[in-house]
Amino acid sequence: MKMFSVLDVETTGFNFKARDRIVEIGIVKIDEFGNFIDGFETLLNPEQDVGPATNVHGITNEMVADAPRFSEIAFDLFEFLENSYVAAHNASFDFSFVNNELIKIGLAPSIEGFCTLKIARKLLPKLPSRSLGYLVNYFGITNNRPHSAYADAFATAQLLGIFMNKYEYKTDQDNLKIIQNPLSSSACFSLPDRVPCRKLRRCAAEE
Repeated sequence: MKMFSVLDVETTGFNFKARDRIVEIGIVKIDEFGNFIDGFETLLNPEQDVGPATNVHGITNEMVADAPRFSEIAFDLFEFLENSYVAAHNASFDFSFVNNELIKIGLAPSIEGFCTLKIARKLLPKLPSRSLGYLVNYFGITNNRPHSAYADAFATAQLLGIFMNKYEYKTDQDNLKIIQNPLSSSACFSLPDRVPCRKLRRCAAEE
């Protein structure tokens, strides 16, 4: 059975090339029928000022001061993503930020996958918008916490499930590969101590 890990990030700004960083990441795992399997979310310390993006996602410097750095959750991230396909809405944004963090800790930028925005453009060309907010309303998906990484990831996962089942979108046509964990026990790579599980909030399905 295919597994899909749908991720979303909240950041200090819109451009990783301008040194913007991730402040929150949320991931929801579903099967090919859209059934919820697992999820987690965590704030991340961007090691810099959160900046005016606080006005978008509500995450403050105080909230991330004691949060783990990306390097501290990298093992758990790949452990969660391993053997699944990755997806996001407007995926180039989310994937570029995650890959930039991987580069910063000496790993290859290996995150690629499905983009539900591009899929929506193919399947629903007549809609006036294919933004996540518009599609959530169009399909009657509940998202009580917009601009929360986990809530947006959960909404996007439901959207992907609709595309795969109601619209019979065939994911095989994209020729994408499942994620492999580069941080296996045999990898010649050293990371800081893993963050205690209590800081990585394992999530249930959104109500």
